[in-house]
Order: sequence, then structure tokens, then C-alpha cells
Amino acid sequence: MPNPSVVYLFGAGATQAAVSAIDEGCKVLIQDITQDVFLTIRKENLQDLLPLSNALLPEGIDIEHLISHLLATFNPLRARQADQLRGLFRASLLRRLRRFSSATVPTLFTALFNFHTLPRQPETLKGIISLNYDQLADIAFNQVFGGINYALRIDAQHSQIHSSEKAPPFIKLHGSFNWQDRTPIALVDEESVAADDAVWIPPGLAKTRDHYPFDILWGRAHELLDCEILRVVGCSLNPSDMHLVSMLFRTQALSGQPQRYRIQLIDYPDACARITSTYGYLAMEGIIDQPEFLASIASELFPQDPAELPLSEDQVSEIVRFLDSRNVNIFDRWLHAKIEALVLADPSTRPTTGPLASYMGWEER
Repeated sequence: MPNPSVVYLFGAGATQAAVSAIDEGCKVLIQDITQDVFLTIRKENLQDLLPLSNALLPEGIDIEHLISHLLATFNPLRARQADQLRGLFRASLLRRLRRFSSATVPTLFTALFNFHTLPRQPETLKGIISLNYDQLADIAFNQVFGGINYALRIDAQHSQIHSSEKAPPFIKLHGSFNWQDRTPIALVDEESVAADDAVWIPPGLAKTRDHYPFDILWGRAHELLDCEILRVVGCSLNPSDMHLVSMLFRTQALSGQPQRYRIQLIDYPDACARITSTYGYLAMEGIIDQPEFLASIASELFPQDPAELPLSEDQVSEIVRFLDSRNVNIFDRWLHAKIEALVLADPSTRPTTGPLASYMGWEER
């Protein structure tokens, strides 16, 4: 029987987990960028945006919603304000990520991709779908697979990323900060592209995707979801992702196949509970529904009482409280559990040199 095919869907939380594994103080989620934009407007006294700045102040306000409301007025002034907010959003995210030099490959992404190259790997990596604009995962993917396949015709001029049709597809549904609007699209270093010359769908509830290259990208993502497992990492599936949820519904619930692909959520239990309850028509597994992860956390929390699956309700409740305290990097902890389970099942797969051995602390001295 062939190995199950796996597709990963990366949201902003995946990038956050990757940078947190290096520097816990770096925050790149939408609420952090929103507050950064507010401070920039006030600090630089941007007159066009000052009347709007208070709308960004309350905790929990989403800049995507504000941009969408501005565009919905069909007013030239409001459209200009929306464009300015988009530019500030891009500048803020790039500024925060610039702390990680292009030579710094995120440990988490590198480890994940290397995990899928281990001998006797029980899964087949079919491809990546990403909602992120940055290039952190791209650089790691390029390093592991010797190139990247964006499922588009690309003129690669990047200092670290090269085009390769042999690599699994890496589909960026919202474009990228380092895609330059050329024919074909030019892949360059991020600092080489101006905000109005980049190929990306800026924040907003209505993400237009009916023109090139996004019509192609969404079609390729639809085809890629002919898989056995979709792992959703750090993606909240909030109202601004409804096009994405619709695609999941079409490819899973309406696939016409006798066995639907499984959606595994790699997120904190409270986030998993919200997503699974909101989209009950999709077949999803939360993080604590995944036996390898649950067993790994149980061995950490109950070392004196080796737990056997299934755990008691009290044990599961304690694990949920522990995880929802945010004292662990959930993506990092899940990946450790996956690698440990593989090596436990087949010790010959354990690497003793290279990035994955370094990540796991298994390097031979």
C-alpha cells in the first residue's frame, strides 16, 4: 500500500512559530502588525490616516476588516487610505522579519522538510499551500529540496531561492512580497520590490483571485488537495479566509470520493475547538485527537505514571490546560512528537548528523 500523501497549509501562525523558535520576542501575527501600523501613523503624523488611527487602537481590531470597510465605500479618498494601510502593513511585517537575515534558515521549517526526506518515511509530501507573503519557509524549502516549484512560470533572480520543477509544489495563494510584476513573474530578494510592484493580494476580506496569477494558483491548490491528509499549521480559518474554507468544502465534503482526506489542525486546543465547531461540515482532527502528539505530551506531563492511550478524561483535561497556557510552541512540539514516533518505530531512521539531528539534539559528538 502506498504511503499516504500529505499537503501542508501554512498560515501566519506557522511563520510565528518558526520565528518564535529563534526569538520568542518577535511577533508577526495580524494583531501585532495592526498595532505597529497604529504606532507608525501616530509617530510619523500621517495626516491622511490620523482620523482612522483610533479604529486600530482597541485590542483585537483586525486591520483586514478596516481596509475592507474603506474599500466598500467606493470613495477615492477611502481607497487611497486603504492603499496606504496596505503599504504600512507590508513595511511592518518586513521590518519585523528583517531581524532574521536571509542567511538564517528557520529551524522549524528546515526540520519539517528534512523530516519528509528521512528514509522509510511513512508519508509522502505532496506539496505546500501557503497564505504567507514572506520567504522564510521558501528559503528552507529551497535548501532541503534544491529548489522550489511555485506552480507558475517564474524568472528566478533570487540570491537564495532557485526554481525547480522537480520539487513538490509550493503554492502561495496570496502571492509574495518578493514576486515582481513582470512577464514572467520575477522572483527577487524582497528589498528589491516596491509595494506597488509586488504580486500579492493585500489584507482585506475580499481577496480578489480571478486574475493571473491567482486564478492559476487557486486552481493548482484545488488539484493539490487530492491527497489523504491536509495539515493546517497556524491558520485560524477566520472570516477573511472564506474562499479557502469554500475550497476545502468542495475538495473534501463534495469530492465524490469514497474516502475524504483528513484535515489535521496543528494549533492550540482552544483554537482547534473553535475551528472544528465553526466548520462542523468539514472532517477535522484537533491537536489532541492525534495519538503521537498526545502520547508525547503525556510522557512529559506524567513521567512517573507512564500513560497508555486512551488517556483518562482528567489526563486529557490537564494536557489541554497545559497547552492552552501557551507555554509551548505547538508547531515545534508537534514536530518533535512526529520525529520521535518515527524513530521509535524504526530506530534506523534516526539521523546523527545534519540539520534534523541538530534540531532534535541527536548530533554525535
